[in-house]
Amino acid sequence: HLGALLSSLGQFSEADKHLAVAIRLDPQDPMLHFGHADALYQLGQLDAAKQGYTTAVSIDPDFASAHFGLGLINAQQGDHSVAIGNFEATLKVDPNNDDARVRKLCQMAHINDWSWSMEYQEHRKLLGLHGSGCDPIALLTLEDNPDLLRLRTHGFAAQHFGNITPRPPAQISHRPPRLRIGYFASDIGNLAGRNQLSGLIENHDQSRFETFAYSYGTNQQTDLPGRISKNLARFRDVRGNSDAEIIAIAQADNLDIAVDLSGYTHDNRSGIFASPLASLHMSYLGHPGTMGTTAFDYLIGDQAVCPPGSERYHCEHLIRMPHSFQLNDDQRPVSSRQFTRQDCDLPDDAFVFCNFDSLHKISPREFDIWMRLLAQVEGSVLWLMRGCDQSISNLQHEAAERGIDPARLVFADRMPKPDHLARHKIADLFLDTFTCNAHRTASDALWAGLPVLSLAGQQFAARVGASLLAAVGLPELITQTVADYEACALDLATSPDSLLSLRGKLNTFGRRAPLFDTQNIVRSLERGFDMAFERHISGQRATHLD
Repeated sequence: HLGALLSSLGQFSEADKHLAVAIRLDPQDPMLHFGHADALYQLGQLDAAKQGYTTAVSIDPDFASAHFGLGLINAQQGDHSVAIGNFEATLKVDPNNDDARVRKLCQMAHINDWSWSMEYQEHRKLLGLHGSGCDPIALLTLEDNPDLLRLRTHGFAAQHFGNITPRPPAQISHRPPRLRIGYFASDIGNLAGRNQLSGLIENHDQSRFETFAYSYGTNQQTDLPGRISKNLARFRDVRGNSDAEIIAIAQADNLDIAVDLSGYTHDNRSGIFASPLASLHMSYLGHPGTMGTTAFDYLIGDQAVCPPGSERYHCEHLIRMPHSFQLNDDQRPVSSRQFTRQDCDLPDDAFVFCNFDSLHKISPREFDIWMRLLAQVEGSVLWLMRGCDQSISNLQHEAAERGIDPARLVFADRMPKPDHLARHKIADLFLDTFTCNAHRTASDALWAGLPVLSLAGQQFAARVGASLLAAVGLPELITQTVADYEACALDLATSPDSLLSLRGKLNTFGRRAPLFDTQNIVRSLERGFDMAFERHISGQRATHLD
């Protein structure tokens, strides 16, 4: 019981010690093995946690939560088929466990087993709306329905955040000389490595803003790039701290605004925002949509991802950036390596459609179109990132079912980011996915000079492509219907002059466009911070801000 209590308080290292002793005293109690595995999972010791969950189900084969824990770990380790079996075992014991079902469907999508859509339709009406809440990240890829997504996310958030402690009213009437901004993420070093944070911290106006970073994930902390460390007022590596300790540390830093950069992604501890970390709480970049809770005052978006009329989809008030919400670093390196088609196993004279995003975002809707394009554009190929063997096999099977030679699907191996950006130049057109667009991978393509064709959907995640293309000066590549998307792709693939004109425009003006103007992006963000804080200290309620 002491171990369980320490776990509930987020003191997992201490919990680990007591639960290990308890297991030695009573090795046949499955609850002890389960509790110990949970603590180890929170500490990032996945293999040890997997052994604990396995022992629990060997003692009690009907232990649904232990099967679920195994599913989480196997999914995280990329063992998608095994994870599907774990979630099926959970559902066999607990058929109303909606979270297990959603995660199972998501794992099926990760191997491009599209039978997930039939199971989804059977349970769609009440999925995530009764019983256990469902993982919001997995929900994003199921369908493009922002009203339904908000309801489902609200149900998950009610469990994830618990009771929300209101932020106190302003204690000051004037803006301090420097606003204290705290950025919270599961891995600050990784965000910097993905070109999402270095430009932000580096370009903050240090005469008016003081920046703090809090990194709380289970990964080994990487050294912060000098661009970040020299511009931060303070870096807090709080991986070993409990939620209560992180809250206390943030409150002692007297933050004016706390910004969550992780949302519901892996290793997040967004639940700490249920307590007042700062005068204002904001959600940015981590989750493409509402967090489903009043724990956040604002969500940072733009006019494309959060157009007028979309306010009802969000529990937060919106801060709409003037161009794209996405933060891009104008110093991301592109290798000077000159790739050839032969280097990448591509035919020399073929039109190369590509999509370098995660394969699980591909659904039959866009794949049908892509295969029709291959059928109509002689010799063309579709260049995708290499996934697991099952995913590749399933996609090749689906191509054959549509009358396309599976060899016309070419899979790219992973390589260092600068080289990966350089090889974009030998592709012709990036085809975006529908329900959840390419986000970072789409801006990578645009940065590398590769045009992206996107369909503007309904939810935030389905409108990111539109946001990026508008901000890079290529609104003609934003389509509004599936028919227009297919027609535009075919036109560009069969009209070399049209495509050449687009590429020339992108290569001439793209890197100077607002999408990649890091300094102005940060200045706009700062204006948003100032506008929101001014309302706060004047006693006004939060509202939507442009």
